[in-house]
Amino acid sequence: MVTEKKVIDDEGLNQFVSALIQHGYAVIAPTIKADRVFYGVVEKGSEFVREYSNAQNSPKDFLFPRMEEILRFTDDETVVETFPKAVKRVFLGVRPCDAMAIKHLDKLFNWDYADTHYNKRRGDAVLIGLACNTPKSSCFCTSLGGGLGPHHKKNVDMMLTKLDRSSYLIEAVSELGEALISLLECGVLATSSHDEKALELRENAEKMITKRLNLDETFKVMDDNFDSAYWKTVARKCIGCGICTYLCPTCHCFDIQDEGLFRLRFWDSCQFALYSKHASGHNPRDQPHKRFRNRVYHKFVYFKKNLDEALCVGCGRCKTYCPSKVDIFKIVSEAEAGISEYRSVEIPK
Repeated sequence: MVTEKKVIDDEGLNQFVSALIQHGYAVIAPTIKADRVFYGVVEKGSEFVREYSNAQNSPKDFLFPRMEEILRFTDDETVVETFPKAVKRVFLGVRPCDAMAIKHLDKLFNWDYADTHYNKRRGDAVLIGLACNTPKSSCFCTSLGGGLGPHHKKNVDMMLTKLDRSSYLIEAVSELGEALISLLECGVLATSSHDEKALELRENAEKMITKRLNLDETFKVMDDNFDSAYWKTVARKCIGCGICTYLCPTCHCFDIQDEGLFRLRFWDSCQFALYSKHASGHNPRDQPHKRFRNRVYHKFVYFKKNLDEALCVGCGRCKTYCPSKVDIFKIVSEAEAGISEYRSVEIPK
């Protein structure tokens, strides 16, 4: 595929959003809500916020909604499976970490069972990334493998890079992106000088990310020390509110309940006491540190064992919005030293 690139200004980007809407796409982009940046449906290009580190929520909210009907029972006791309405969506301004998160969700929802509800939404979705020129101090995406970085474009259909105050390099990455870039009636073809500027911005952004994590070493240390008292110690700050799981772009736990004539699927959290409780009353994670440890292990051990990648994408949302400022990077990066310190201490069963 011959990659097509153009350079457009802010007004050109607004026109592109209008063209997408005119062609039947629902455009979901970072927008302002209650003085915060959230992904939401935009009606015009000017609603798309371009100066932000990352949105508080992620595209997960639209691909795997907080609550959805999966089937209903009719009056004659017939069971009718229900599916999402066909909606063509464009996710605009997706940071590389969130695009990687969607790739992980694709694997998760098609690993041992193909989730028809997720796949219906995902199959109709287009991802247009926005390179991250100024990563936050809480970001550590470059340590999570898969080539992930602030300008990573492997998991999107198109990529935007802000070159200066008012111009953007827009690049088709997939065949679908090639088709959509043809909707751009404005702008100029990119030159080598634009590519050089984008490369300079990428290198500068990567230098801003100073947090470093060796995934393989972290995996081994954690896998060998599941019962270390270290985990109970670092879990003390956690209050079990679950905000980390709700805002995480890869957390995907859910519960299913019947409500009247409807069967509903809705988000759950492994940080809640009832999450792992059996019908018998037995709860294998009856203590807070066990639930806390489970989440950290799911990100850095279990997913790697099953699908050979870390489930964390280094976006930093969990620390940013945690009321206790629990820092998952600090916990896993200091695991080896912390585990050594507590090696002679047995964790309470």
